[in-house]
Amino acid sequence: MSRKKNIAIFVILTVFALGLGVYFAWRKSREILNPPPPTGETGLPAVTFRSTSTLGEGVGAISAPAAQVAALSDQPVLGYWITRAPQTSASRTLQAAPASGDRILYINEKGHIYEVKDGNDEMIGAQDVEDIRGVKSSPDGRFVLVRSGASIRLFNIEAKTWRDLSRGITGAFSPDSKRLVYLRAKEGTVEIDLVLRDIAAPRQTEQILITAFFGDVDLGWSGGKIFFNPKPSASYDGELWAYDTAKRTLGFFASGDGLMLAWSPNGKTGLRFRLASGIPELHLVDRDGVVTANVGVATLPSKCSFAGDSLYCAIPIGYNSAQDPLLPDDYLKRAAYSTDSIYRLSTAENIFDPVFLPSDTQFDAINLQLSGNRLLFMNRYDNKIYGLVIRQISN
Repeated sequence: MSRKKNIAIFVILTVFALGLGVYFAWRKSREILNPPPPTGETGLPAVTFRSTSTLGEGVGAISAPAAQVAALSDQPVLGYWITRAPQTSASRTLQAAPASGDRILYINEKGHIYEVKDGNDEMIGAQDVEDIRGVKSSPDGRFVLVRSGASIRLFNIEAKTWRDLSRGITGAFSPDSKRLVYLRAKEGTVEIDLVLRDIAAPRQTEQILITAFFGDVDLGWSGGKIFFNPKPSASYDGELWAYDTAKRTLGFFASGDGLMLAWSPNGKTGLRFRLASGIPELHLVDRDGVVTANVGVATLPSKCSFAGDSLYCAIPIGYNSAQDPLLPDDYLKRAAYSTDSIYRLSTAENIFDPVFLPSDTQFDAINLQLSGNRLLFMNRYDNKIYGLVIRQISN
């Protein structure tokens, strides 16, 4: 073999070895960035919730409290939220009403904003808003962000005024409700700005945090991180990235088929849904995305709500489709509707108990929120707000 051939073979082998090294280094970095699996490889198995009853089997035999549930809104709604009153001892007492001072507000199909008033709801925002595609409220309920067509608009509940956010795509409120972050398209380019807006100050100022191409994402803000949530689908591996507001850095946070993530109000616990070999998994994770508990039921984060040490979840016991729906796609596209039981999961005791079991009335519950001793939710069958009186109140 000639000297030139030997040199050529050596170069090829060297490039191949370097390629393998780069590949395995990349794989290793992905393993480090991904949240650890719930069992095995971390050496610390995740907690599994224990049931006080058999979920989905012998439903009629489950001992559940007598449910007191009633419609609260006098018309269908596109979204609702609660303007929270400061908590007092009275707001924690058992009463068949929202916590004292809480206001239940909603937006209808015309974009009009109402306050629930015992069957005679009061309009507080009369301006028409067309083609509503999404509604988000601030944690204190005093601002609401509405996605309308190709723009977003901000409504101030106290001032009863609208503000257009030009070229806005989607947004999220800070945990203290004083700031808003939103994605804004740049004219003449595919790049998008991540804009921070001070909404509590009399003169609202803005600053651009980063500029990049974010794709089809929705924003969330929990703790010190702004999350870029991918559009969830079982057909691809979604990647979730997070912007650290203190370090001002953007980094990978989690991935998975059908990935969905929701956070507790204090930002310490998340509820993560994803598919493992096509099978739905629901886990509790800490603020770093590390699995802390196996919830062990097949439902979506949009059908659950944190309240203190409790997690309330609407758990489907059946669907109206001829075959099992593809989650989360079929549900989010309204190609399938569920019949739900509602359970309270105690994160302190690692157990779950029935709160509501279906009888003659069917509920497909989303956007669960606790107000006083009532659990509020939207019923996808008629799009009205309902209130369910419950026995226990979480502090």
